Amino acid sequence: MKQLPVKFGLLALFSASVVLAQGGSGADGGSDGATMKETEEGIPVTDPLVQEKCGSCHAPDAKGNLSRISWVRTTPEGWAQAIKRMVRLNGLPITPEESRAVIKSLSASHGLAPEEARPVMYLPEKRIIDEVMPNETMRGACASCHAFAQPLSWRRSKLEWKTLQDLHVALYSQADAQYRRPAEDSEQPAGRDPKDKMTRGEYALTYLPKVAGLHTPEWAAWSSRLRAPRLAGDWLVVASVPGQGRFVGTMTVAPGAAADEFKTSASLTSLTNGATISRSGTGLVYSGYSWRGSSRGGATPGKPDDLGSPARETMWFAPDQQRAEGRWFWGEYQEFGYDVKLVRATAAPAILAVTPGAVKAGAKGVDVTIWGHNLPASLTAADVDLGAGVTVARVVSATPGKAVLSVDVTDGAAAGQRDVGIGGAVLEKAFPVYRKVDYLKVT
Repeated sequence: MKQLPVKFGLLALFSASVVLAQGGSGADGGSDGATMKETEEGIPVTDPLVQEKCGSCHAPDAKGNLSRISWVRTTPEGWAQAIKRMVRLNGLPITPEESRAVIKSLSASHGLAPEEARPVMYLPEKRIIDEVMPNETMRGACASCHAFAQPLSWRRSKLEWKTLQDLHVALYSQADAQYRRPAEDSEQPAGRDPKDKMTRGEYALTYLPKVAGLHTPEWAAWSSRLRAPRLAGDWLVVASVPGQGRFVGTMTVAPGAAADEFKTSASLTSLTNGATISRSGTGLVYSGYSWRGSSRGGATPGKPDDLGSPARETMWFAPDQQRAEGRWFWGEYQEFGYDVKLVRATAAPAILAVTPGAVKAGAKGVDVTIWGHNLPASLTAADVDLGAGVTVARVVSATPGKAVLSVDVTDGAAAGQRDVGIGGAVLEKAFPVYRKVDYLKVT
């Protein structure tokens, strides 16, 4: 399929989760509710609180399924949207504490596997990106009003995708107009009148159940592996902030009040000016891997892009709980923030970053700083590998957290990214060697 970039701001996701919007409709769905029945196996709801809060409208069956709910899976944000909609439309009586408990429970039993959530993490991270679309038809059917990551943050049965589309038609006139347009990227079904071309809506109902169906190998594997997150300890942090450069540091994670709750304290050092930033906060982990937290610096922010500003944290932890990536963001439209990567700190050495950014072929006596963790204090030139054509003339200084080297680059050194190795630790594509500057690009 042709890949089409679609630029959008994650600001107008008006199409809130709709899986519960027609509570009480039973297993039937769509405009032909009397004849449309679920044929796929549901996922039972076993939590007594979820049964109490949702079961009065979503009827249970003999297998423990709740109508509608047992045929969808989504992110914590998806379940939070659904609960808010139930409060607004149906007057659901629920306290904030109960709401949080229901979201935690459904995110675990009816959530996404890490592999399913990772491609759409930019949505809860509030990133503004050029979204990649599968084709023009799906752009028109789904992404003309909201991010394509919105539907892809859900997994639904075939009937639930149809019910969702019917609800969009009922609520939003522009959705109906988009669905009725001819599909741009599809072949007509065999035997169909050429004049009766497949519509975008019809195409979407063939596409979405294939790529975001209820039952997937990823979820089957993760639901059996799901366990309490064990994230307590020290983590190494590499971060960047647009307009303010790169940062390295550590984050200490301590146990909180519950097995999935944590307290944090972080210290970051700017690679631009050496300034130190301290932050503290709390975090909650959904589905065993999905971090949602908040943190702030010690001082009152003095300007909108102050690095100590209160921030929301969204991070994806790898299933092995050894690394994570995500974003800490703030601002009226979440435009400010840190892009972060974490790796668990161990006794082994680790390389986090190299400054300055680029070294020119033929340069002599260039000071290169390697930022790391547990680096050898008695470092020698022979301990450092910077790749062919780049040699360490001498070690200027060395501590466990930082090594300053005087480096020579031969005239014939190949241009391109270089790996850096020290004592068994390797940082891939740590810095580039270049011959000339072809152009500058500002993003």
